Amino acid sequence: MPVLSELLGRDVVDEEGRRVGTVADLAVRLDDAHPAVRELIVRGRGRTRWAPREEVLELEGDRAVVRAAALAEGDPPGAPLLLGRDVLDTQVFDVGGHALARVGDVALVRSDDGRLRVAGVQVGMGSVLRRLGLRRLAARLRDDPVDWDAVHLTSRHGHALELDAPDPRRARLTPGALAALVARLPPGRGAELLGRADPAPAAEALGRQGPRHGGRLVRELGTRGAAPIVAAMARDDAAAALRHLTPARRDRLLAEMGEERAEVLRRLLAHPPHTAAGLMNPDVLRAREGTPPDALLALATASGTRLDAMRTVVVVDDADRVVGAVPPRELIAGTCRVLPTPVVAATDGTDRVDEVFATHDILLLPVADADGRLIGGIAVDDVLEELLAARLPGRRRFPHTRRRR
Repeated sequence: MPVLSELLGRDVVDEEGRRVGTVADLAVRLDDAHPAVRELIVRGRGRTRWAPREEVLELEGDRAVVRAAALAEGDPPGAPLLLGRDVLDTQVFDVGGHALARVGDVALVRSDDGRLRVAGVQVGMGSVLRRLGLRRLAARLRDDPVDWDAVHLTSRHGHALELDAPDPRRARLTPGALAALVARLPPGRGAELLGRADPAPAAEALGRQGPRHGGRLVRELGTRGAAPIVAAMARDDAAAALRHLTPARRDRLLAEMGEERAEVLRRLLAHPPHTAAGLMNPDVLRAREGTPPDALLALATASGTRLDAMRTVVVVDDADRVVGAVPPRELIAGTCRVLPTPVVAATDGTDRVDEVFATHDILLLPVADADGRLIGGIAVDDVLEELLAARLPGRRRFPHTRRRR
């Protein structure tokens, strides 16, 4: 199987054997899962020319042979993807493995129709060492091949072409893969990718970002682009991202949403970020005291709540005061016992929230207002998110989680 690095730099001659330059690059279009090489880019005598692949008589030998009359000045039309410029040594995202890697080489293959096609990329150190001429050492190392159909390009031109491709790979990204890719792209490119996705997966992907990065993405999306995505997000995630916008920008964005949704977010944003209410999600499964077990189970299984922790059913009395909770383990066992649960006040600080989770085996912590009525809940994963964010490089190792980042 040929690789791109072995072709680049080879002499190019015409049909009479006269040297016309060297192979500078290969051009493809993103119109196939494994696109065919469409043009040969030739550089020589201080100028760049190109020839259609059909006019290249030989490419994979010791030298490339091209019809001299077919060479045209400049670059191929349509701004194609150039494998050397836009792929080799750039970073790509492995959609299947949810990993970012640097391309050491591009693998090519001769297909049944006789065309030279892109098979995938090689991201192991072996391909890099081989290009440096260290073949013996390279032979001891494994190349990690990634099929082209699982690659998302992060180079500026490659990324732009992928978004406009007829069958863009982004359309097949799971929300998890989309979230991982967006987290690794610069905010502008990440926002562009979210803006091309459907609102539901885009909302889930945006909700998985850290609040600060989520705010950057919302700013890059612009008011109209962000509104349908933020409207589809979990409310606590949406509020966390909106906290990182200026009040004026936030108001414009909320004005683009439905009034009911906007009002809920305004109430959440009114709580200081360093309080329990600033962390909570108002979407809590709740049931009245005395609800039969089969009804509790039906409530939990029918809910579309994203977080497993939110499968906890909080049981309240007629005044909406917390009586206890039915955790997921009780629902799974079918016993549906109402167990005692701690409750924090909306104004309690995040240090109190940390303390409660550290001393109680719970997945969801109910939050009550000044009158003791249930107004939301804090999932354990939100607390873990805060603690992990506090340990990012450049921060103190174990600071208190004073605010959402």
